[in-house]
Amino acid sequence: MDFDDFDDIADFEDFDELMDAEPEPLTEAEAIPQEPKKKAKNDMEPKILGTPMRYHTLRAQRQFEKRRFFSEKNLLDTFTWHLEPDAIYCVITGGDIDQLSFLKHVLRQQSLKFCLLSSWCFGIEDVQEIGSWIEKGLIKRIDIYMGEIARASYAMCQRDLSAIAKRSGGRCAVFRNHSKVILCYGDRFDCAILSSANVNTNPRTENTTIICSREVCDFYKEYFDDIKAYNKDFDDWQKAAIE
Repeated sequence: MDFDDFDDIADFEDFDELMDAEPEPLTEAEAIPQEPKKKAKNDMEPKILGTPMRYHTLRAQRQFEKRRFFSEKNLLDTFTWHLEPDAIYCVITGGDIDQLSFLKHVLRQQSLKFCLLSSWCFGIEDVQEIGSWIEKGLIKRIDIYMGEIARASYAMCQRDLSAIAKRSGGRCAVFRNHSKVILCYGDRFDCAILSSANVNTNPRTENTTIICSREVCDFYKEYFDDIKAYNKDFDDWQKAAIE
């Protein structure tokens, strides 16, 4: 049960009575374990690919904005403001700081010549924010990598991320991916943000390591540059040349 679904304490008025109630006894048929009935092959429902992920309701949107606000505030209050070249920062959070807040923390210090963003899945609000950074010129070019779940469950995100990447001259590649990596190439410093968190806002404990090293960034970039994507809509893509 998601307690966020209750808007008023009155919704809990029968809660104690419900918890104290005796469960109804099973019938004789229910008490005997039953073998699950298997569907005949011809009765199986066809798998529909490309199902778009729905937009959140207004209430969920407000909840997202609240979480994002406190995520960024907690990061500003507790984390170092200036990331230094050749430094390594290890962070574990109690579910109060999301992955994209770390990238925004870097963007508060410098704009990026190139950004590589890899995640198994994405949240639709996060996709919209990434797009706004491209429009504002905070990120000149971006290459995005999604997990193979994209087409089946995140088709809307894949569509929008592909458009964002194409506008910047980059690509959105789908492959068998579960990595969570953000590479930031800027004039002041380069850094690799390596995390357990996907690019979606959710209240879970996550581990993040930030390594401010051009060598480490190049190591990951070389790997992702050689990925052969499942989707074929970026066949003219060229690797980003970083000065």
